[in-house]
Amino acid sequence: MSGFDPAWLALRAPADAEARSPDLLADLSDWAAQKERLSILDLGCGTGATQRAVSPRLPCEQHWLLVDNDSQLLALCPESQGSTEIATIQLDLAADLELLPSESVELVTCSALLDLVSADWLSRLIAQSANAAVYFALSVDGRIALEPALAEDVQVLELVAFHHQRDKSFGPALGYEAAETAAQMLRHSGREVRLERSDWTLGPDRSALQSALLDGYAAAAIEQDSRSTAMVRRWRQARERLSEQRLTVGHLDLLSLPDPSPRVKSNRTSTPSA
Repeated sequence: MSGFDPAWLALRAPADAEARSPDLLADLSDWAAQKERLSILDLGCGTGATQRAVSPRLPCEQHWLLVDNDSQLLALCPESQGSTEIATIQLDLAADLELLPSESVELVTCSALLDLVSADWLSRLIAQSANAAVYFALSVDGRIALEPALAEDVQVLELVAFHHQRDKSFGPALGYEAAETAAQMLRHSGREVRLERSDWTLGPDRSALQSALLDGYAAAAIEQDSRSTAMVRRWRQARERLSEQRLTVGHLDLLSLPDPSPRVKSNRTSTPSA
């Protein structure tokens, strides 16, 4: 899988931080409070956004191993500070998943990764994480709302959905089914799972992120079906001319703890409401 543009990661980071489910972060914090020291593996870390968002919520000493295949992104990751140790490793997760030092890891995290991977790859990851807590955040689930609506929205977003299932080097991507598939796999292995929404709600104050996201949708739609190029470009230009618009992009966060805290047990196996 090729690396992501650091500018895109920086642009989306505030929206990601706001969208993360506060309930799941609270449950994770309660669980971590029972630990003196926590070993954490962060997959597809990019520039370390998950560590930045989650680490302050964990009331214990931490050792983070941040994993990505892009050395330029790893160079932008945070450094160790205080009781939080941070190390990085460059690794091709698509090809070398089994090389991860997963035996001593107590928490496996990733953000905006699961929708890019295949069911086979995800199954292998879950098998490797059998003894660890897992916190898989910000997986897109296909709920996209554009306001005001345009006639071409449905066709463009259908093409985007198909494109999302293309091979991203992990095999046929799970796309919008990623979080639900992970939950099913974990439950099948006897784990308790919580799923909560973590949607982006982008108003006019997030116009730069809106524009980058719409550019991405347009490029994906054209790559999926070049015969639709003229229609997609008209759609993108029409959206560019709108003085104000709102985008909602649905995501799901997943948390599964091997030894849940009492508060988590009281909310076991919950799923987001429709």
